[in-house]
Amino acid sequence: MRPVWRAGVFVVAAVVAAIAIGAVRGVLRAAQSAVSATAALGQIDLTNIAMNFVDATGVTGPHGVAIDLANDHVIVADTGNNRVLGWASATAFARGGAADLVIGQTDFNSYACNQNAPAPDADRLCMPIAVAVDGMHRAYVGDTGNNRVLVFDDPFAALALHSQSADFSASAVFGQAGSFITNAANEGGISADSLQSPQGLAVDLAGNLFLADVDNNRVLVFFTPIPLTAISGSPGQAGDATADLVIGQADFTGSLCNQGGLVRTTTLCLAPFLGVGVAVDRADNLYVADTNNNRALEYNGTFGVAKFNDVTADLTFIGNGITLPSGVTADSVGDFYVASEPRHQVLEFTRPVTLGTPNLLNLKIGPGSVNPSAGSLRFPMGLAIDSSDNLYVADNANNRVLEFDEGTTPHNKFANGTGGQIDPNSNAPNYVEPIAMNSPRGIAADGSAPPQVHLYVADTTNNRVLGWADAASFASGKPADIAIGQPDLFSYKCNNGIAVGDLFGVGPDSLCRPERLAVDADGGLYVADAGNNRVLVYNTPFDAASGKPGAGDGVADFVYGQTGSFLSNACNAPAASAATLCNPQATAFDGAGNVYIADGGNNRVLQYGKPATPPAVSDAIAKRVFGQAGSMSAMACNAGGIGGSTLCNPDGVALDGKGRLYIADSGNNRVIEIDAPLTPNPPPSRVFGQQGSFNNRICNSGGAIDATTLCNPIGVALDLTGGLYVADANNDRILHFDPGFGGNPAASSVIGQGDASSFATSGCNRGIAPGDMGGVGADSLCKPFALAVAGSKLLVADTSNNRVLVYDRQVPTPTSTATPTPLATRTSTRTATHTAARTPTRTRTATVSRTRTPTPSRTTTRTRTATRTPTPTASPTPQPGGKLKWNPKAVKFGKVKVGNRSKVRVIRIKNTGHETLFGSVKAATGSSFAITSEAGPFSLPPKQSRALAVQFTPTRIGAEHGSVGITSGDPLRRSVSVSLGGVGN
Repeated sequence: MRPVWRAGVFVVAAVVAAIAIGAVRGVLRAAQSAVSATAALGQIDLTNIAMNFVDATGVTGPHGVAIDLANDHVIVADTGNNRVLGWASATAFARGGAADLVIGQTDFNSYACNQNAPAPDADRLCMPIAVAVDGMHRAYVGDTGNNRVLVFDDPFAALALHSQSADFSASAVFGQAGSFITNAANEGGISADSLQSPQGLAVDLAGNLFLADVDNNRVLVFFTPIPLTAISGSPGQAGDATADLVIGQADFTGSLCNQGGLVRTTTLCLAPFLGVGVAVDRADNLYVADTNNNRALEYNGTFGVAKFNDVTADLTFIGNGITLPSGVTADSVGDFYVASEPRHQVLEFTRPVTLGTPNLLNLKIGPGSVNPSAGSLRFPMGLAIDSSDNLYVADNANNRVLEFDEGTTPHNKFANGTGGQIDPNSNAPNYVEPIAMNSPRGIAADGSAPPQVHLYVADTTNNRVLGWADAASFASGKPADIAIGQPDLFSYKCNNGIAVGDLFGVGPDSLCRPERLAVDADGGLYVADAGNNRVLVYNTPFDAASGKPGAGDGVADFVYGQTGSFLSNACNAPAASAATLCNPQATAFDGAGNVYIADGGNNRVLQYGKPATPPAVSDAIAKRVFGQAGSMSAMACNAGGIGGSTLCNPDGVALDGKGRLYIADSGNNRVIEIDAPLTPNPPPSRVFGQQGSFNNRICNSGGAIDATTLCNPIGVALDLTGGLYVADANNDRILHFDPGFGGNPAASSVIGQGDASSFATSGCNRGIAPGDMGGVGADSLCKPFALAVAGSKLLVADTSNNRVLVYDRQVPTPTSTATPTPLATRTSTRTATHTAARTPTRTRTATVSRTRTPTPSRTTTRTRTATRTPTPTASPTPQPGGKLKWNPKAVKFGKVKVGNRSKVRVIRIKNTGHETLFGSVKAATGSSFAITSEAGPFSLPPKQSRALAVQFTPTRIGAEHGSVGITSGDPLRRSVSVSLGGVGN
C-alpha cells in the first residue's frame, strides 16, 4: 500500500453518473426485502448504467489529448467516463482502433467517478480534464474532480513488460499535500501547495510542469518536480510539489479574476470554465488560454531554477473570433493553435512579433456545415501536436478526437483520422453496438409464436428498436439480433434510412426518437415513431413465414399519422385531424383488435378500427377521440380546464380484458380509467394519483409522496390478473395496484425504492442491496418510462440508467376465474430448456470485437405508393451543447431552532441542451448550511436532471446567509449561485 504523507480529512466526491434525479423526500431506510431484478439488457451487469457500451474504443466528452513525441503514443482524457485512455500507436488511434490501456479504472468497461468509492486514492480518477507526457514517458493527469494532479510512471512500459492494461497507481500527487485519499479544493488554504479545479497541463523539455489552476485564476509552474524528493518546499527549488512560480496573481495567496481589477498583461481570468489549456513550444515559450478575457497569451521562456522567469505576457492573441478559448498548442516552427469553444473552431496563427498587434490568421477549422463530419467541430477543447506537426483536437461534444495532417498538408481543414468513433460521421457517446442502449423508452414482449418470446426495446436516443429473437433467458449483456430503423447494429442517427425511394433518409426503414412499443395478437410490432409524428407497423419482424405482407424484415408495412405516406413526417400536416399525429407516445389494443394511440402532442388518445388484411389507408383514420370533447381538430392541453375528460400530454395507454382503457395522463400527474363500453367523449370512472379528484393535477397531489400519489406517470401495463403497473417516472419507481382499485386507489407494492413497501420516498438510484454501487443495482431505478409483462416476468425500461430490467415472478398468476389476459400482453410462459446461442460469455473486462457489420446484402427496394405526395418536413437536427437550468434561485429555510436540522430543501439542476453537460457543485458557503446529497462534479445527459439536498442547522440565534455555487460547461452559465438563508431561534 502506498504511504500517505499527511493525514487528511475525507472529502466525499459525488459519484458521477449520467442520471436524472427525482424529488428527494422522506428518509433513508435500513435494508429490508428489496425487489431486485435478475438481469439487465443494455448493460453487461446490474451496476453499469452508462450511455451505450463503455469499452476500449468509444469515449464520452473528451477534454484533453497529449502525444508522447518520442514514440507517438496517444493519451486522451475521457472525461465523461472518468478515465484516461492510451493508444500505443497513433496510426491505430486515428483509424478508430481500441485503446491499449486505461488509467483511473480497473478495466475498460468501468467508468464511475473514483470507481464508485466515497473517496479517491492513487488508482482512481474523477472528471479528468487534461493530460500531458514528459521526456521520461510519465503521464500527468489533471484530476479535476479531485482537485489534484496525478503522475503515473510510464504506463506503456508496464503494458510492454507486464501486459498491464488497467488499474495503474500514481507515483506522485500535486494539490493535496501528498495525500492520495483527500480531494478538497485548496487543501490547507490558497497557497503554492493548493489547487482548485486543475485543468490544462504541459511539461517542457527540462521537466518543468505548467498547470492551469482554473478556479484560482492562475497558472502555476513547478521547476522539475519529478522525481519528488520532498512533498513540499520553498518556492524556487526543484523536486517537490510546491509551486515555484505563479502567473496571473500577485502572489500565491491571490485567486481573483484579473486580481480584482482591470485586464492587464499580468492578469488572468480563467474561472469558471472546464477545459482551460496551457502549452509549451519547443523553445520553452508558454501559451495560456485566458478564457474569460477572450484572449490567448504567450510568455517567453525559458523557465527553471536560477533563470529569469516571465510572468508578464509577451504576446497576445485577440480578435479573429477568439471567444472563450480552451485548448492551445504550438508546432515545431512556432505556429500557434487555439480552440474557440463556443464558435466550434480551431484557429491557427503564424507567430506574431509585436505585443498587441493583430496576428496573422492562417487557418480556421470548423464549425462545418454538416455535423458530424471530417470537417466539423462541436465545442473543441484540448489540442496537441505530434512529432510530425499533425494536429489532434479533442472534439468534446462530438465524443471524439480528430487528427489533422497539418505537417504534411498545411492548412488542412478536414480530419484524416478519428479516435473514439468508428468513422468521422459518428459522434455517439461511447460505442453503439448490439449490447448498448441510450435512454430506452419503450419495451414490448411478443409471445404470439411459442415457444419463442421475441423482445423489442425502443433504444430511443439511438433512434432504433432492438430485437431479440428469443429472450427467454433474459441474460445481462445479451446482444440484440436485429436493429429496426438503422441499416446495421452499429448505426444510430435519426432518419438514417437507406432504402431506394427514401426522402432525406425518411422512409419505411427509418426511425427518429421511437417511444413506447406494442405487439398485437398476430405478432405485429407497433412503434410510436415520435420524432417523425407517426406510428409504424412491422408485420412479424422475426417470422418471414407468417404469411403477412412484408413479414420478416425491418421495413415498416403500414403507417398511422401521415395519410399513408412513409416519406412525410410533419406534425399535423396541414392541421390536426383524424388522420394526423403529433409526437405520438404509445399504442395499445383491445380484445376486438381496435388500435389506440396516445397522441401526446395533440393531448388526446385516438381509437382506430382493427386494420383490414391487407390494411388500407382508411384504417389510419381515427374513429373516436378521448381528451378533446369529441373534436378531431382540437389539440390543447386540458381544453376548457382540468377535468375528468381532459388530457395533457398522455404518454401511456393500455386496455384490460374487459375493455377498460387506462391512460397515463402525464401532464396531469395521474392515470385515468375509462370503463367499457367506450362511448363518444366518455367520462372516466376512476383516477389514480390525485386523491380521487379529477380536478387536481399537481405532482404528488401537492403533499408528501405515498402509495396514492404520482408524479409524471408515463407507462402503464396490466398484469395477468387485471392488476395495474404504473411507471411513476419522476418518483423513480414502479407502482402496482391490485385489482379492485376503489375510489382513491393505493398501490400494494413498489419497485425501485428499496423494499416493496417504501412508498414515502423517491429519488433516482436509491438502492440498498449489498451489491449496489453508489445506490445503483438490481433494486434501483432512475426515470422508468415503460413496462411490459412477459408471462410471470415484469420488464421495465429504466430509461435514465440506459437499461431494461427483468424481474422474475413479479406478475401474479391468475386463478381460474381471473380476468382474461389482454391480447396485447399475452406471452408464452414457457421455461427455456436450452442456452441461447448468442448469449455472451465475456466478463466485465472483456472487449467486444470492433469489426463493424457491413451493410446488409439485402437492399430495401420496396416502393410505397402514397395517396398524396406531400412536401416532406425534415426533422430538425438538434444543435449540440449542454444548457444549465436550475431552480429555485434562492432557498429560504425560515426559522429553525438552534442545534436542530431543518427539513431538506431541494435545488434541481437540469440540462436542457442536446449534449452532455459537465459541471460541479461546490460545498455550501455559510457554516450552518450543508449539501447532504449530490455535491461535487457531475455529468448530465440531455434533458435530464439531478437534485441537490440542502439543510440548515443553525448554531446561533439570528439570520444567517450562504450560497451554493454551480459551475458548468454551458458557455453562458459558467458559474451561478443559489442563495441560502435562514434564521436560528
